[in-house]
Parts: sequence; structure tokens; C-alpha cells
Amino acid sequence: MVAEKPLTVRLWFMAGVADRDAIEQLIVDGCARGLSSGEIADQIAALFDDPAWAKAIGHPLRAEILRRLRAGPLSPSRLSEALGDATLGTVAYHFRYLEKLGLVEVDEQLQRRGAVEHVYRLRARG
Repeated sequence: MVAEKPLTVRLWFMAGVADRDAIEQLIVDGCARGLSSGEIADQIAALFDDPAWAKAIGHPLRAEILRRLRAGPLSPSRLSEALGDATLGTVAYHFRYLEKLGLVEVDEQLQRRGAVEHVYRLRARG
């Protein structure tokens, strides 16, 4: 595991505003599966080669949405309330943007006060 730490530091530097938790999880999972540092680095490099992922992490709010969706489905209105400093319109725009990129999908639609609340989940990659 000692050999993996420099890899983690280098990848965090490369990622900038990227989702460091996701990168850390790839490293942990790779180590648990017995992958070499090179194999783990290849998996992470694939993230940077994915134009949709690169666009998604290009904005801090989209990166935050992806981070929070790992815990389970979430609606723009609930995230807007939780963040406190982002309007519902802005948060909803970024959810739709992630949907357009194919990274999230609508999990369910709920009727709320005469409107439809969309609840999103991460879309399985593959």
C-alpha cells in the first residue's frame, strides 16, 4: 500500500476540481482486487479520457452532484435546500446537463404542489 500513496497524490494534483473521493475509491478497490499501480492508473486515466466525465467535473456544482448521488437518488430541490447557496434553477440546470451527458438518469417523478419533482440517480457506466 505504501507504493500507492504517491499515485494518489499525483492523481489528486491532476484532477484539480475532480472528484477526489471517486479517485480514492478506485485506488482502494484496485488494491483490494490486487491490481498493480499501473492497472489502477489505467482505470483512472480512462476517466480523464471520457469527454462526458471531463465536462461533468469541469464545474464544481456538477462534481458535487455526482459526489452526492453516490449516496443514493437525489432531486435538485433537495440538493438546493441542502446547499443553501445554489438556486433551484441552477441546480436543476446542472442535473439536466449531467443527464444530457448520460451520467445520470431520472429514477422517479413525484407530484409536488402541482409540479413534477424529478429524482435522479447515477447511470450505470458501460
